[in-house]
Amino acid sequence: GSGAGGPLDALRSHPQFDALRRLVQSNPSTLQAVLAQIGQQQPELLQAINANQAGFLEMMNEPVADAPAAPAQPSSAAGAGAPGGAGAANPFAGMPGMEA
Repeated sequence: GSGAGGPLDALRSHPQFDALRRLVQSNPSTLQAVLAQIGQQQPELLQAINANQAGFLEMMNEPVADAPAAPAQPSSAAGAGAPGGAGAANPFAGMPGMEA
């Protein structure tokens, strides 16, 4: 791989990054709201994203690693995880500034 380092590492290590990535992958139209929120909270991170859009989109399109997959156990594996649906995994719920 390309190894560590780079302006987007801060984003990759952000605790909400996987949730953001899952949200944007399941509903690409939320990307603008995500970027607006990042711009409000971390303007320097938004600058890094804008300067490295290809790398950012690459990161956002990477598969999201859920909890490590257990060995095949159809009875318990089926139905595990939250039901899909808008708002189920919205990391911005309850955050100010997202009403619009």
